[in-house]
Amino acid sequence: MSLLASQIPDTAEVDLSGSLGGAQANPLGPAHDALDATRVAAWAGIALGILLLLAAVALGARSIAGVLRWLGVPLAIAGAVALSFATGAQAVAHGFLTDRLPSTFGGSGIAPGFVALEVDTFNWLAAAFFGRMAMQAVVLLVVGLALIGVSLLVHVSGVWRNGERSV
Repeated sequence: MSLLASQIPDTAEVDLSGSLGGAQANPLGPAHDALDATRVAAWAGIALGILLLLAAVALGARSIAGVLRWLGVPLAIAGAVALSFATGAQAVAHGFLTDRLPSTFGGSGIAPGFVALEVDTFNWLAAAFFGRMAMQAVVLLVVGLALIGVSLLVHVSGVWRNGERSV
């Protein structure tokens, strides 16, 4: 065993540039290209959503209160939907990981302590992922509700009605 271990080098150089021999291509090149395309598509989707929301505000709002309402309602709805999804998905993931995962490893010869460690690790990962999703959803919900509240205050107080400041 020590003979095999001694043959393993202490360090290894990995060339991801594809310029090793000039003719050899980077084996991870297609994966990097796919990840770059996915990243661009995600940012384009976010930009399109923001652009459509701003277009709806520009075309639908007639006052400052309307602008705040047009911005607040979609944010509050998105926050509420994301919060309910995050809490529900976390419960489903916890139930799946606690009930189903140990039974799949039952006859595989893996030590029960190791299976329990895997279940705890996956539960922690799911809780961390869905917990962050829930925090972002709460921020969206609070910002949306704040914008709706401010729009109601502006509407009731009559400030900036029809583009002119009323006293």
